[in-house]
Amino acid sequence: MEPIRALTTIAVVLASACGGSEDLGETAMPRWIPLATGEAERELDRARAAEIFSNADLDIGIRYDQDGAILLEHHLTRPDWRSRKTPSGLREWHASLPRAAKLDGAAVARVELSSPDREYRRLQGRELLPERHPRREVVELGLGHFFTKTAKARTTLVLRLPSDEEPPATATLTAVVPGAGENGASRPQAGHVTTDGFSLMPGESIELATEIPPGCALRLQTLARELVGGGRVTFRVLLDGEPLLDAEQEITPGGTDAHHVLALPADGRGRSRFTFEIDGDPAVAIFADPVIGPAEIGRYGERPWGRGRPDVVLFLADTLRADVLSAYGGREDVTPSLNRLADRSVRMSNARSPSIWTLPSHGSLFTGLLPTQHGAKQTGAALPPELVTIAEHLVEHGGYRTGAATEAGFVSHRFGLDQGFGWFRELRESGAPNLTRTLDDARAFLDRDDGRPVFLFVHTYRTHMPYALGSEEDSARYDRLVARIRATMPEEDRQDHFGGFLGESRDEYHELYLGAAKALDLELGPFFAELEHRGVFANGYFVFTSDHGEEFLEHGSVGHRGAPFEEKIRIPLFFFGPGLEPREVDVGVSLIDLPPTLAGLAGVPVLPTWIGRPLFSIERERPLFSYNEDEEEAYLAVVEGSRKILFRAALDVGSEDLLGPEHFAGAYELSIDPSEAASVLDDDVAWPADLSRSIGPVWSSLSVQLGDAKSRELDEEALEQLRVLGYVD
Repeated sequence: MEPIRALTTIAVVLASACGGSEDLGETAMPRWIPLATGEAERELDRARAAEIFSNADLDIGIRYDQDGAILLEHHLTRPDWRSRKTPSGLREWHASLPRAAKLDGAAVARVELSSPDREYRRLQGRELLPERHPRREVVELGLGHFFTKTAKARTTLVLRLPSDEEPPATATLTAVVPGAGENGASRPQAGHVTTDGFSLMPGESIELATEIPPGCALRLQTLARELVGGGRVTFRVLLDGEPLLDAEQEITPGGTDAHHVLALPADGRGRSRFTFEIDGDPAVAIFADPVIGPAEIGRYGERPWGRGRPDVVLFLADTLRADVLSAYGGREDVTPSLNRLADRSVRMSNARSPSIWTLPSHGSLFTGLLPTQHGAKQTGAALPPELVTIAEHLVEHGGYRTGAATEAGFVSHRFGLDQGFGWFRELRESGAPNLTRTLDDARAFLDRDDGRPVFLFVHTYRTHMPYALGSEEDSARYDRLVARIRATMPEEDRQDHFGGFLGESRDEYHELYLGAAKALDLELGPFFAELEHRGVFANGYFVFTSDHGEEFLEHGSVGHRGAPFEEKIRIPLFFFGPGLEPREVDVGVSLIDLPPTLAGLAGVPVLPTWIGRPLFSIERERPLFSYNEDEEEAYLAVVEGSRKILFRAALDVGSEDLLGPEHFAGAYELSIDPSEAASVLDDDVAWPADLSRSIGPVWSSLSVQLGDAKSRELDEEALEQLRVLGYVD
């Protein structure tokens, strides 16, 4: 059966778009044609797809919903279930899934369990473990719900029912495959990658039409992610029916990817048809970021067309306090490479984060908005898609090629942080993340140069708990220390945070943190030197920062929870690149200032919705806000110059009403009390009330949420990553 091919027309870019042209003695800037931006309807060769699944003998069916999404189904009957009781008295029913079926992994968008008489809700997070949380009301939530778990490469479906109820006579487990539907151009996912491109199933093809300017090549990546088993797939690209690419790739659980540069007719061609096809075993297969651009691109810093927009590399070390670096008052021996780089840079010596933990801080860094505005301020909340990120802005107004190499956790597509990145790769592994592999992902993105200016975001948990040491990232010392501390705790408290019991082990714990910072420095130094050698900084910038700090009993706690004290919001922030003379800037700044600053460096307009300011033009102090919510309370810090107020209130008070004097939790003169040891609220000083009143009108607008931050259900893989990082019990 011939696949149904729908046609999309890409906007025509006229003569010399790729190769450039001579105009009054100056080389014209080339242009690029992203093929993934076109709307393209497509449809599977359903007979071919059904044949593939039938031949695989997987006990899995395939069907299509009314929107064209692909649904994989596994049917269960009463004999498939076996029962057991849990320690909390619940009755669980277990059913094994087909060994080759990956029905609950990263290759699917969601999983549903239904029977003719009943739908079941999937359990998430702490609901899965009621026996570990007897003080939480989760036992009743477990009744009539399901989840999956994997052990020894075997996935089991678990159904929790009342003790007098049995599984249904028939039930269907349905997995919805992402990236399949009416729109051929989408944000597909394969393994650890979310990207612009086309997600196709074997037996499917898509066709697009465009003119081809002279001097062009087609560049793209191909990815193959295991869906229900291994095997191989073949990627094909044809131009007017003639083959440009015929490449076979292995299907693996984590996904394999390959980069291709396909030569196009040197003299160009009029209206032409590009056909993208997939064949082979069941898999999620993607043509990622296909772009027609100049065949000759030179190298970073040395383009045939001269200087274009600058490249930007933004490196974020999660949980790195400012005072780890000697430039911010730390020891000389902890981060020598970063110290030297800070000395060569424009250094913001008084930078703060808008929150004290990863998700809201990254949301602010990308959108230029406070957590109260973007709404991603609770575990499970995703950044609203209607907000514009700095990556999206650089693509739209600067023609940037955008990429991210992250270590997952909260810095994940699950929370909407992939918005605007043409290539967003998450390193998702069991145990502590691995900076070596993260940097390799960043290098691979730079290797796939197509001549466009680059915005590359690199994120690492290298200095985040569990403070893994050495190049092998060993967390054994941390695990032993925590086990020793927990052994001293009362049994009823051992599931809670151990910070209050750290006591005499504080210095040992802090040294582990500094050891992780040393390990970060050992890898970051050579990576920066490599970027210099590549020529990135001949016409590009390096920005280094963190999303928040870490407390070590300065105010009675450990980690980054609760109130935004200075040890949790003071962060390093510096800029290196052409035209930036090394200097120190001591005016107060925030991560919300990064989007307008990066836009200025890139030469693109500043969005009016960004509330921050370009950092190199700030000359006077203004109020800076840091906000945090936990399960029951909200916290706000307001800093203006050397004066700081802390507010604290019950969560139901509402962020807009936080500024009342009844919610004062502390006030500090940081110039004489930088450690916030003694609040001045009882000293009969007027400035806390005056400052609170003066910022009231500003806060009334900044406390209003601008987007719909929807809650995201997290699969077991995501929950395990957050457990390793200490965010989930």
